[in-house]
Amino acid sequence: IFVIDAAGNVSPASTAKVVVDKTPPDSQNTVLATDQIVNGGPIDIGSAGEIGGEIWLLPANTVSTDIDPESLTETDTATKAAGATIVVPVIEGDYKIFVIDAAGNVSNPSAAKVEVDTTPPDSQDTVLASDQIVNQGPIEIGSSGDFDNQVWLVPANTPKTATFSPTTLGYSLAQDGTSTSIGLSIDGGLPVEGEYKIYVIDLAGNVSDLSSAKVVVDTTPPTSQNTVLATDQIVNGGPIDIGS
Repeated sequence: IFVIDAAGNVSPASTAKVVVDKTPPDSQNTVLATDQIVNGGPIDIGSAGEIGGEIWLLPANTVSTDIDPESLTETDTATKAAGATIVVPVIEGDYKIFVIDAAGNVSNPSAAKVEVDTTPPDSQDTVLASDQIVNQGPIEIGSSGDFDNQVWLVPANTPKTATFSPTTLGYSLAQDGTSTSIGLSIDGGLPVEGEYKIYVIDLAGNVSDLSSAKVVVDTTPPTSQNTVLATDQIVNGGPIDIGS
């Protein structure tokens, strides 16, 4: 700024300056480099590389030129980053990153998207359609319908909030979401006895209900053979009487 008085005297230039910037940021694909599917947040993001701007996660069909930075507010479908993370919207759908610089210029949407999916799978009763009793594995199951799903055989009293790990005794994980067999947890060379049910977990981390059907693993041999045949018999035909 220069100030000129009525006599024509000109002031020195102001110390402060005005920067005219009409160039939109182009860091949106650094902030969100790859597609993500989640059932909640926050999620980690990259830096926009500048100070004073904002990073927003907005519906994927949002048009950059329709965004008014002055009127943007956080809602169920719009969230703003805080540092190196951003909370995902609570409404299901596809979202993309927009970077807004300090001058109010809005970037194009990120190429990658965040898919918010909060719907649990419901294929657990397709995976395990009927009760089974076995003394060894693998056991036959149906496909969960999605290759990316995880199919778990776990103790029947396992809550949905459990930490699912194949190193946990009694927990078995199918090879993929479309597998038609699943192994049994082994301890000391034998399957772990007990009652088991199926959980299906999708790529977003949503956990199905437990299967209605169960698998009973029983590796204990019967001991009633001497009750069935309690004494020696010598016969020239049959049938012969036996115990229960």
